[in-house]
Amino acid sequence: MLIDRHNDPRQLRNVAAEHPEACAVLRAELNKSWDPAALHAQDQVRRAHEAIFAKWGAQDCVPEPDRWTVPESSWVLPSR
Repeated sequence: MLIDRHNDPRQLRNVAAEHPEACAVLRAELNKSWDPAALHAQDQVRRAHEAIFAKWGAQDCVPEPDRWTVPESSWVLPSR
């Protein structure tokens, strides 16, 4: 989709058919950085991470290494 923001500020009309040369330049610029193999590799890593998180989240007792255990002697406030 190509729009003319000056003459169509509400962006209701696609002018791509009227400007094929501009579309070709924009498409070529986009394709310079388009790497399907890299995108596929990133997606595979993301899916692997999601599987790890799903497996970890399904555990009954998730370990909490950042949580400190409070000794029972601290459960009661000292008397005055």
